[in-house]
Amino acid sequence: MRSSFVLATLAWLLSASGTAFAQEPAAVREVLRANLEPSYLVVPIPLAGLDPVWYEANVVAHFVAHRESWPLALVLTPKIVIRLFREFSEPVKTPSYMPRLALFMWLNEPASQRDAVRYASFTVAHHSNGQAGPTFLPARELNHQTGDFYTNYFELALHSFEPEQAALRWTRFALEWHPVLFQQEDIVGRYGTVRAQLDATVLEHPSIGGTLSASLGATLDAFTRSTNDSALGQLDRFQLSVAYSVAFPGSEIALFARYYHGRDYYNIWFDRTLEMIQLGISSHVAPLLGSDSN
Repeated sequence: MRSSFVLATLAWLLSASGTAFAQEPAAVREVLRANLEPSYLVVPIPLAGLDPVWYEANVVAHFVAHRESWPLALVLTPKIVIRLFREFSEPVKTPSYMPRLALFMWLNEPASQRDAVRYASFTVAHHSNGQAGPTFLPARELNHQTGDFYTNYFELALHSFEPEQAALRWTRFALEWHPVLFQQEDIVGRYGTVRAQLDATVLEHPSIGGTLSASLGATLDAFTRSTNDSALGQLDRFQLSVAYSVAFPGSEIALFARYYHGRDYYNIWFDRTLEMIQLGISSHVAPLLGSDSN
């Protein structure tokens, strides 16, 4: 997407906004902030497919541009995922560099912090590993050590926040498109170009800071399967994640546990199917919730 188009779209939305959201409740901003992706530091317990790893870190920083009179927010998010492998010299191999720029737009005007919030987002994102070697080894296996990997994609998502509900308080449905022209040519037809994902907080107890969340994703087009069995290969399309976090009182740190099954999300390692449990800590932002708000 050309930067001039992004700037023109942003200017049009700002000019069209008028003062309709001048009295926007603070909860709208806090709902967006509270449901941005957290950072985490975890120790993986491999069940299948994962090489021995000391730890995995998801390092995320969100830079939010927003004013109360705007019906939108612009969020720049640098992101890096790293794994420290249990090998000689404890190497960090081919980190995932995943910066993105997201435009969030409010779809309704809540009268109070007890009202439901609906919003949408459009994201431009990049994923690479910072390597420049051949993508494949001579045996046509992926070169996990130094192989070149990159993809660029667009994501359109709808979000819903129900402050009066303990179950399904926040939900998100997203479609992701990786145009072939913006993808490393050697992974075209192997990585997949169209994906769908549903995320939700299944159950949330703000009084104790506990949140049970789940995510279900699917690759909708051609990709490389981890098995030649046609039935089992179709299951490789799906990714399931179930996580539970409990925040420390008065702290922005939470204990974090997650079960994950699906394709490896670590850049050029995508040809593997993982099953693992992760235990560690994550960042935590306590959302404003309707039962305690006016």
